[in-house]
Amino acid sequence: MSDETRNTTSQNVEDRSSAELSDPLDVVMTAMTSEEAGNSAVGGHGVSLTGESAHPSGPVVLNPGKLKRFDWLPLIITSWHVPILGLAYFAHVRYRRLSPRRLPPFTPMKLPGVYGSLAIWQFVFNASYLNEVEIDTKQELLAVRMIRVVNETLAVKLRGSHKSAIDNLDPETKSTLRSLLEKEYRGYSLTEKLNWWHHNWRSDENTRLYTTCLWLVILEGHGKEIPWKDLKTCATHLANECSTTPEMDSLDYLWTPLYALLASVPLAMLARRTRIPAFFLPLNGIQRLLIGATIYSGPIQRYEHYSQLRNLQQSERIAKIVEEWLNARLIAEKARNEKQSGSATSSSA
Repeated sequence: MSDETRNTTSQNVEDRSSAELSDPLDVVMTAMTSEEAGNSAVGGHGVSLTGESAHPSGPVVLNPGKLKRFDWLPLIITSWHVPILGLAYFAHVRYRRLSPRRLPPFTPMKLPGVYGSLAIWQFVFNASYLNEVEIDTKQELLAVRMIRVVNETLAVKLRGSHKSAIDNLDPETKSTLRSLLEKEYRGYSLTEKLNWWHHNWRSDENTRLYTTCLWLVILEGHGKEIPWKDLKTCATHLANECSTTPEMDSLDYLWTPLYALLASVPLAMLARRTRIPAFFLPLNGIQRLLIGATIYSGPIQRYEHYSQLRNLQQSERIAKIVEEWLNARLIAEKARNEKQSGSATSSSA
């Protein structure tokens, strides 16, 4: 997309959407500048903003707080399961030699495939956790941590109503933004479309449009500084955050393929007992697909969610713009309150 097209669209959306988006954006300002931020869900992620509500003499500044200790932990996080699975595999092989299987196998996989799948699951899950720990503990990732907190704060406000939130925007804004994103998608190659679906399948179109609008307003006036790809990454992360449950830790979509896999086990065992290829071969294929889907929708999606913001090219500049944006909103709010106080004083006089 050309810079001219992007800037024109951004200006159109910004001009028409600031009022409609003020409610969720005010939540960010309140949550990230309040005196209680350090004890809130926002402050608990190791980053907060302090501003006039907590410190009347100073502007909003990014405050990393106390970073968690982190040294050789990555090695333990990513590899602790290797010796355990190795010992379990060795014990399982020895047991099978002493006690041959009497029941049909649960899955079409042999022991190396079973333990290999478990190893992949645990490795990717540990890698996603490592990503989360690094964002929470490394000073150089402070900007990424701030952007994540902004999205998590917005998601608290939007979650549950995110699919209908776009109704708050005027029709022309929705039409302009939808046309822009659809045109961009049509221009993708097959590989780019697959990559797009990998990042976006957890959220619906309306949520993505609304979160794109939010980030266009947050980055208002800085269209030439921030790559369009970075803006979309922030918006996609927010859309996915709105579409998942915090307690599920980005694993909301794991259960459908997992339950389907568990439900297929008795039927597959019965089909294998018949030894008729027409019965057990299709179920073998289905079970393999379900195993892959379970791994993909579980730890792989969790890893994608936690690592997504680390791909930002201009994370530090975006964080600085958010600071400036919060300062501007605080100043505007202060001026509005002073004006209201002055009007009230004049009326009483």
